[in-house]
Amino acid sequence: MREKCAVFGIFVPELEVARVAVYGLWALQHRGQEGTGIVSSDGRKLYKHVGEGLVSQVFSESSTDKLRGHIAIGHNRYSTTDTARAHHIQPLLDLEHGFALAHNGNIPDCAKMIKFLGERGVDTRWLSDSGMMLAVIGYYMSEENLALEAAIKRAWPLFTGAFSIVAMDHDKLVAFRDKRGIRPLSIARLGGGYVVASETCAFDTIGAQFLRDVEPGEMVVIDAEGLSSIQVEKGHETLDIFELIYFARPDSVVSGLSVNKVRKDFGRRMAREFKIKADVVVPVPSSGIPAALGYAEESGIPFDMGLVKNRYIHRTFIHPTPELREHDLSIKLNPVVDSIRGKRIILVDDSIVRGTTMRKLVKMVFAAGAAEVHLAIGSPPVKFPDFYGINTPDMAELIATYMTEDQICNFVGATSLNYISFDGMIKATGRTRGDFSTACFDGNYPLSIGSRARTLKAEPPTRIAIMASGNGTTAESIIRAAAGDKMFAEVPLVITSKPDAGVIERVKKLKKELGLKVEVAVVGKTTHPPTAKENLGAGEMSRAEEKAIMDLLKQHKIDLVLLLGYMRKVGSKLIQRYGWRDDYLSVFQARMLNTHPGLLPETTGLFGVNVQQHVLDKKRSRAGQTLHVASAKYDDGPIVAEHRIMVEPGETAEELFARVQKLEKENLVVDVNDFIVERKKFLKKGEPR
Repeated sequence: MREKCAVFGIFVPELEVARVAVYGLWALQHRGQEGTGIVSSDGRKLYKHVGEGLVSQVFSESSTDKLRGHIAIGHNRYSTTDTARAHHIQPLLDLEHGFALAHNGNIPDCAKMIKFLGERGVDTRWLSDSGMMLAVIGYYMSEENLALEAAIKRAWPLFTGAFSIVAMDHDKLVAFRDKRGIRPLSIARLGGGYVVASETCAFDTIGAQFLRDVEPGEMVVIDAEGLSSIQVEKGHETLDIFELIYFARPDSVVSGLSVNKVRKDFGRRMAREFKIKADVVVPVPSSGIPAALGYAEESGIPFDMGLVKNRYIHRTFIHPTPELREHDLSIKLNPVVDSIRGKRIILVDDSIVRGTTMRKLVKMVFAAGAAEVHLAIGSPPVKFPDFYGINTPDMAELIATYMTEDQICNFVGATSLNYISFDGMIKATGRTRGDFSTACFDGNYPLSIGSRARTLKAEPPTRIAIMASGNGTTAESIIRAAAGDKMFAEVPLVITSKPDAGVIERVKKLKKELGLKVEVAVVGKTTHPPTAKENLGAGEMSRAEEKAIMDLLKQHKIDLVLLLGYMRKVGSKLIQRYGWRDDYLSVFQARMLNTHPGLLPETTGLFGVNVQQHVLDKKRSRAGQTLHVASAKYDDGPIVAEHRIMVEPGETAEELFARVQKLEKENLVVDVNDFIVERKKFLKKGEPR
């Protein structure tokens, strides 16, 4: 999961507030790191400065000095849509009607706004949900000659989702919150004026005194007369519980609850629910620290910072080399070996979403010498996406939707996996279940998600055909993973070109062991020889062979073809239908992947141990494995995933090849599943198949 957004608003008469707003946004940086911006007013004119990047990168002395006036609103952005372009960075400014808006949250179904604006001639195709809200408010200000707060009240019924918003015109600051209070929003006093922010930690930074939260369904208006309140609709707060689990800063108070205390109580509750024999409690920095402290205090097991976070890692502006990409987690976290080696570790984190990062983390801790790694997770399994302003993955990406807890434990490689219970999580807050949105765990959405509800229906798994000519060890790993719900896929078809290929017997045993229905088809030059008119080169397919394969793929309704040690050159019609084409714009338009025991393009055309001999002959320092889209030239399609290892001194080609094969088996299931999930998302956008 990714941070949502942060909003900040300030109204202090006779004070130039832009610099204060910059520090407020800086305190809220954890909620959004893609872009930031401020709009200010001196009572006569609106000033704006926005940019991509962190607060410290966007605002300088000169840019801040140009933001004049005693009113300002600001925004830190993390995109919850696919449009992360600079022109969507907030606050959004409507110069024609003289107001600006900054939004934290999300309108999951904008149908009402799209219909309303469309009937009035407004093109919404390039507008985000926030942009549509701006347009609706602007319409009412113009057509009905309403003041900002009156226009907001008039537009309110069209805002069918989660929103905590600050808005402003030349003379006033307005803050308002949806009827369920999904996202937090608080008010503080500063000098002779007021401040509004997503979290109270921003108040501490600027020396403001917390007053209260903006109530669900309430609109607060701050102007020269002071602060006034309008209850636009009856509200009942169901705060997103992930604010307490992960998103809010631990020094914030959200809905009257100390975030740090609640997280420590999550840890205490876990220590009572599952008692683990271990030597040390280690948090995953930084959101896992309070829960780990609570676990250690309750259990009596020592706490230690066995993992250290590089606090300066935020966004990556310089693309890392392939070698560094292989160690992406190590760039952010490093193990303290003396705290880990030989010990039984309880590793505490806030949640598991896709499982891939946790898998790398567990591997890192074992590599540092841990004897055992027991996971303690401070939230229940995440089974549903969020539609209220958190950038959560689709359901197909959420590992808990298609794996049991035992399977997840096996997938991430932990000694044991222990989730806090749902009831235990709620009890740790001291509140009741009805006080929170827990949709990510139980699928109960307190605000309508409209047409998005269709995405919650179980999707059929991707149907994979494996084409292999060897002994089938790699094919077996894919079949077992699919059968064991470790992939969002099933394998109904295996095709081999050799009647004596080892994969045939291997699949036969798997079918018996696992009770699978898998057809094994032999299609090669012996079963489908070329005609007298065909002049084929080495390993090329005959037209009959290609047609037979095409017919099998169609018959079994195959979505994705995996070439796993398949020693035939794929025919042009097969490539045209399933592989990479020059007119494709995305790898996800293709449906044929090939795993290769080399780092392309240097080892294009080589196979097996010949690849590793080439690496040694050329004195390369690294070998590896590539998963790529199959193309007409077989080995030069776009790369989907790549993994590297160092060549060891004195190593033979056979020894190196064995290590590359091991590397392939460790990563192939995850890489293929990642491709499947991303392709499903791509197809949902209506892209050509």
